[in-house]
Amino acid sequence: MEDKPHKSKALTCVANIFSAVFLPLLVPTYVYAVALWTTDLSVLPEKTRLFSTLIIFALTAVVPMATIIMLMRAGKVSDAAVSDPKERTIPYAVTIACYLAAAYYLHRMPGWLPMFFVGAAVAAIIATLITFKWKISAHASSMGGLCAMLFFIAFNHHATVMTIPWISLGILFSGAVGSARIYLGRHTPAQVYAGWFLGLVVAYLAMML
Repeated sequence: MEDKPHKSKALTCVANIFSAVFLPLLVPTYVYAVALWTTDLSVLPEKTRLFSTLIIFALTAVVPMATIIMLMRAGKVSDAAVSDPKERTIPYAVTIACYLAAAYYLHRMPGWLPMFFVGAAVAAIIATLITFKWKISAHASSMGGLCAMLFFIAFNHHATVMTIPWISLGILFSGAVGSARIYLGRHTPAQVYAGWFLGLVVAYLAMML
């Protein structure tokens, strides 16, 4: 019987930090903040931007996480990351509903912004269906959505800042998060690549509508 390869405690710690900082439930808030502070939407009063970011955070992070905690207490979910694909149906359903609620909340904003959340909901639906057969990476999918937003605001001339550094950071962090998930043994490379391209393509196409 072969011994499992020894993992560095430092690298494991770093991988866990990246997984936590870029938790799929947090990334939509990052995306929304990027949209408000790096595009022509930055003309909005700062208080307005901060308040709406808190609303998006509550809808797309607090509500789904509260649901997961309740499911954990009920014994229906084994851990906060919902590592078992069989346990993801209810958390994903709640998350999808929250993404759609966020899209509705933003219906007075430029169409591409609420459509990002519609795209996120569609990507989550597709990921849920795939999960019944294959454990696609939700972390990678959310990072793909982040990159989709960066590409969209760059290619459609919405940015008020230099986009190359932002796109570079988005790709860099995507690689770091994907590598972390693989290092921790949560996903295979194929599951990470598939998740990233799913989030990227679906979110970008939704914003183009």
